[in-house]
Amino acid sequence: MAYTIPCLAGLLRGRLRHSHLQNTYLQDPDLVRAIALEVDGGLSFWEQTFHLLDQFRGELCDPMRGFSPVFLVWDSCCGVASAGDAGEPLGPLRCLSSSQRELLSDRLRQLYVTEFALDERLREYDRSSSAFREALTEFVKLAESGRNDEGTDRRLHKASQDLFEVLGSLPEGIWLPLP
Repeated sequence: MAYTIPCLAGLLRGRLRHSHLQNTYLQDPDLVRAIALEVDGGLSFWEQTFHLLDQFRGELCDPMRGFSPVFLVWDSCCGVASAGDAGEPLGPLRCLSSSQRELLSDRLRQLYVTEFALDERLREYDRSSSAFREALTEFVKLAESGRNDEGTDRRLHKASQDLFEVLGSLPEGIWLPLP
């Protein structure tokens, strides 16, 4: 039986990919203009998107968190404390001493950085999110002034699609190395 182990990076990835890109920025430009400028809780939707991009990057770049299996070694549900059924597949981690946890954490971090290709994935995310930010900023400036431009609409759609694909190449939960 395969398990998907949720993590904050996976939740943020899903929210960005589906709520913000697929269900908003990849829609009809007139709908995008209306939604992007909506304000909720003091922030417009486009500002919330920028905040989410930053939050996701913060998770992605951390080799001890993000999609990293190192998180599981110290997580109270999987490793350190007792948990119900959710922690059962990783129950043996609870038996490790602190020094064993440290050794396992170091090895998993090394595997994660190299085999997951963390640096390459960060570069790809930074490239696509930067292009998306630029396209959205230009789009919002026009929308706020009540204008629109087909070229700007196309650039935002292309940048949204590119970021959507980059996020789709990332796991939905904790990445585990193959044996």
